[in-house]
Amino acid sequence: MWMKRWQKRPYQGTAGRATWFNADTISTGLGDPQSDIPGAVFGRLEGGKTVANHTMYPSLGAAEEAFYHAWEKAREGGWNPDG
Repeated sequence: MWMKRWQKRPYQGTAGRATWFNADTISTGLGDPQSDIPGAVFGRLEGGKTVANHTMYPSLGAAEEAFYHAWEKAREGGWNPDG
């Protein structure tokens, strides 16, 4: 799957929360590039708390589930992960 091929996974802080970042708006070299996801997917994330260019979830499982749903919505909307 795309996540494995591109080594993507949510950033996990010390409080157990998991965070996705919008790769289209975050500066390169900041933080954790493995948690940067395409804007087409980021914009469709649901259920988390979004602040500026990142969305936080209470757990890794919640962040991953939100990603999968957002991925499907982005694909249904015509987004192509391969360009």
